[in-house]
Amino acid sequence: THCISSAASDVYKRQDPYVLSKWIPTHILLPYQLKSIVMLNGKTKRVCVIGCGSSGLVVMKELRNVGIEVKGFELLPHVGGVYIKSYKNTILTTSSLLTAWSDHSDGKELSPKFWTAEEYLHYLQNFAIKHDLLKDIEFSCGVQSIRKCQKTGKWLVTVLKGRPCSGIHRCPEVEEDKSAEPEELVFDAVAVCSGTNTFASVSYTHLT
Repeated sequence: THCISSAASDVYKRQDPYVLSKWIPTHILLPYQLKSIVMLNGKTKRVCVIGCGSSGLVVMKELRNVGIEVKGFELLPHVGGVYIKSYKNTILTTSSLLTAWSDHSDGKELSPKFWTAEEYLHYLQNFAIKHDLLKDIEFSCGVQSIRKCQKTGKWLVTVLKGRPCSGIHRCPEVEEDKSAEPEELVFDAVAVCSGTNTFASVSYTHLT
């Protein structure tokens, strides 16, 4: 999450791309910037979002807000990302006042605190419910591969549903669906939101 100053907020309202780049990190997707990529050949674009922690949820919400169809894939049976798997008694290092998003208040701005992992997960779950994101997330689903079709320019994403979950104290035990088979899905773009604590396996020949 990022805290944007009041001056930067004024710049945001003017929607000046050059000035915005001076205030806001370029990796943040802004609604006005997304509008130009909503349609492709007269059809609504479809985006795959991998990982449904804080980053993935925000990306899904912002893309949906400008009319882009999204589909999220989460390996675990719950939203929350790294905070699902973090050590016991985890406490965030930024206060709730800075961590909370501007469009989803916890109602306690006058008495901020450092959230526990459980409190933050509760906040993320409520955010997902508020913006009706859960219906577009495939839980317990692993992404096995991503490759770009050289002919169409589309992204081919292979997923495997029914992944097991065990030994994670903030998650329910889920048995593996051994009947599940890999499925290849087609998207116009892919947002990798699996965080910095996931091992990356990239074949650069598929990204050119």
